[in-house]
Amino acid sequence: MNENPIFLRCLFVLMGLGQASLHLSRDYDAIDLSEEHGLSRRRNALLSYLGVQDQTLDKLPRSARVLVENSGLIADRAFKLVFCGTVMAHSPFYFIVVRRMAWRWTYAIGRTIFRELPPASPPTGLVNLVRLAWQAFYSSLLLVAIWEVSNTIFDITVPQPPTKKGEPLTSEIKDARGAVVHRSADPNGSLLNGLKAKREIPKAFAFWELSLISKDFEARRRSIYTDVDRRDGSTWTQICQVCLSEIRAIKERITEANRPALSSAQQKEQELRRQQHEHLIGQEVEEQQIVGLRKIADRPVVNDAAVFARGSNGSPFAVSNLARSIGQSPGSDAALPVARKALQWSADRALSRADQERLAKFGTGDGFIAQQSQGYILQFLRSPPGEPFRKTFDRQVAGVILGSGPATNKRNIIYASEALTQLVMCSLVEDSYGSVAKDVPEIVRTLTEVIDAIEKYVGHEAKAHWTDVNFREEARWQVATEAAEVLQVLRSGLERIVLAFGEYAGSIGLSKKEVREAREAAVGSRGGAGALPASKEKAAIGAGERSREVERRPEMEETASRRRRN
Repeated sequence: MNENPIFLRCLFVLMGLGQASLHLSRDYDAIDLSEEHGLSRRRNALLSYLGVQDQTLDKLPRSARVLVENSGLIADRAFKLVFCGTVMAHSPFYFIVVRRMAWRWTYAIGRTIFRELPPASPPTGLVNLVRLAWQAFYSSLLLVAIWEVSNTIFDITVPQPPTKKGEPLTSEIKDARGAVVHRSADPNGSLLNGLKAKREIPKAFAFWELSLISKDFEARRRSIYTDVDRRDGSTWTQICQVCLSEIRAIKERITEANRPALSSAQQKEQELRRQQHEHLIGQEVEEQQIVGLRKIADRPVVNDAAVFARGSNGSPFAVSNLARSIGQSPGSDAALPVARKALQWSADRALSRADQERLAKFGTGDGFIAQQSQGYILQFLRSPPGEPFRKTFDRQVAGVILGSGPATNKRNIIYASEALTQLVMCSLVEDSYGSVAKDVPEIVRTLTEVIDAIEKYVGHEAKAHWTDVNFREEARWQVATEAAEVLQVLRSGLERIVLAFGEYAGSIGLSKKEVREAREAAVGSRGGAGALPASKEKAAIGAGERSREVERRPEMEETASRRRRN
């Protein structure tokens, strides 16, 4: 038998394991549901070497253009994995670990087909090494390139905006001739069903579509304000509650994370107290049902032989008294001195007096062995193989603020905040029924509370895990980038709403204290976000200029003139 095919197939298995490890560690399967996805120009060395111009890329379809722009990244990943797998890892892995086992299995399968093979035979060795090296290189390169291209195509195809022919998917869609291609019987109802969906993907795309509608489609946006005849409330009310519940969930997760976890002993104690409480309640109910004293005739007849015997009811009390006497009187049992003497005799036989004094000096809690083992563990965590075992601060904070699960709620939170803010701002002109103004106080209070909760949690309350060996206290916000991004979106939305409705706060139900707290939360001056990076503090700069800019907007001028006429 030829051993070369076995060598190549083991190489492909090793490549698959390496690709799977990189896929999980670098989160290749993460889908970016953002409006700017794939639109940024990626100039790489491969395109520059080939002399590809921007005009040529602009003529390509979007999917092909993004794939070409990522060609340099695909080639870089493929060459690195092939070099590390083929040259550095596969030969030791094959000859030391799997050669005998792979040969034995393959030989057993081959012998079922070719009966003339002897019952047992050692590996024959590799032949034509130059040809084998070339086969290993180009076959591995093509295999890894297929994986990388497939992953890139998936990233390009899945995060397409929820639009068709320039219109939202739930709207009426027409072709170039004006013929209706798709018509929904209830566009707003379909949108609400998507926002309330249990599955993550339909819910995420529904929030994305809501964000697009609030920004770019005026007709659909006006229909949200005017659609009031619904069983569960108007369309605006349901959308507002769904968006606010998505934002409130941040504070709920933070509260749950800050709640101290009970130990197993405390949980058992609580369970015991609950059972005792239920038992006492049951006894009280039985006593209430019994009227008068129990009759002697109600008791069972006792035999003469059992008159002087102790009843069965006394045994639990005897056991409990014995356990209580031992537990509450440590050292009183006669067996304890004997046990101490036995331990001391064993220590004298195993260790010298100097070793016993040295171990006693280190103590039992943070002893020498514990310190040494902890040092080895920290060294392992700082090394590259220990990276998968670290629970970093950014992942810990993101799991609490964005939600821990198969997919985080980052884009849902961002789109919910942006859509809610845009709908509130556009209601100044487009809401003829005035249904939005009554919900503005609740929106302002919710955003203020959630912003304060995020600032306190990331800035002070969140504790770094002991495996995060690279954590620095002064770099909390620099590390928690996803939390800072969500916080910036919430601040921006709160700032726009406060600047637009702050003048009418009293008439819509907001107190001066709430307005002041909202403004402080919007600019980050409440003591929780002092460590924000400079890129995240732009919302706190020029608040007065943006206030004057908002007041000069057409919708604000029209609203002010309408109030003056009234």
